[in-house]
Amino acid sequence: MMQYYKQLQVPKDSAWSRNKWLRYVPRQLKLFFQGIANIIRWTPIIYRDRDWDHSFILDLLQKKLEFMREELVTANRFVGVEVVNKDITLALNLLERMRWGYYELEMYDYIEKSYTFIPADATAEYYTMEQTILDDHLEVYLSKYKRTAKVLSKKYNLSPDQTERIAHRVSTYNQAKCERIFWKLMHYKSNYWWD
Repeated sequence: MMQYYKQLQVPKDSAWSRNKWLRYVPRQLKLFFQGIANIIRWTPIIYRDRDWDHSFILDLLQKKLEFMREELVTANRFVGVEVVNKDITLALNLLERMRWGYYELEMYDYIEKSYTFIPADATAEYYTMEQTILDDHLEVYLSKYKRTAKVLSKKYNLSPDQTERIAHRVSTYNQAKCERIFWKLMHYKSNYWWD
């Protein structure tokens, strides 16, 4: 199920005023325990990681952004933490929509079909699939993205009565747009996400 990220609550104080006793712990010991904590928190993600699909890259990136946002916001050690919180939350929500193909599948909330498999020949070895539209509200979907639908209809020379084809083009375009916005956000903003 797709997750929606909300901005984290920025604490009133900073990490400098909390746990003052940590200043006296040797740096090497802090780094050692931080490394152990990293191994523990990354183990479930690494365990589920596979090499055959690009979605696993997005899983790793999503988890890294979650950890990074939590660290930067809870530490609250720099001016502009609210902007970083907003930007990383936006990146996480875009990434979640990319992973689930949200915009590609959105059009199917407005149309319902049933499928029937009919034998293609007398041997019944091969079948053809026939579809029947049970409920069609694609006009509502296209009115939601009116400008995009108009531009894509013109670009692909589609007539207004070809609502399903237009809706498919709009959903593909919106998914690609979501991905472009995410990678632009990462390109322009991620250099400022540090403490």
